[in-house]
Amino acid sequence: MSTDYTFSLQAGFLVTANALEARFGKRIPAKTHYEPRFDQKTGNRLPPLRVVDEGPTMSYVFDGKTYLEEEDADDSIEVRLVRAISRKLRCSFAENFSNYSDSSSFVLGPKMPRERNCLETGHVTSTGDVPMAALLKMGPELDRIQRELRALGFKTSTPQLYTTYLIS
Repeated sequence: MSTDYTFSLQAGFLVTANALEARFGKRIPAKTHYEPRFDQKTGNRLPPLRVVDEGPTMSYVFDGKTYLEEEDADDSIEVRLVRAISRKLRCSFAENFSNYSDSSSFVLGPKMPRERNCLETGHVTSTGDVPMAALLKMGPELDRIQRELRALGFKTSTPQLYTTYLIS
């Protein structure tokens, strides 16, 4: 089994999974019940045993829709949420993800124009070059996205150029 690495450039604003949880997340407590217990030797009643039927989960509520973790979904709950946010903001997003880490983050920003297609060598893929002139023209679009992210309750700083990655 091998590890694949994908890298790309994305101008925009970093949104962490923690920021998504703080802004839109709702913890759903575990579903439990209590079962009676008895001493095997004496038959006397013991304190009941708490049994977990379903573990705690997370849901997100955005724009009137609830996003739940689904076992058979192709994308994680966070990816589906960020996809909905990017649609509302009319922007693109790139995910930072690694199978070797529990945390992920996302960069929301304008669609990145590419001069050429992806470069692929073995297990490493990299997106094509981004023209500098295109980056310089993104200022107004980055300002709009920043205003809209702040309106959604995210704390943003100045836009940056990120190298995003997927490691799987």
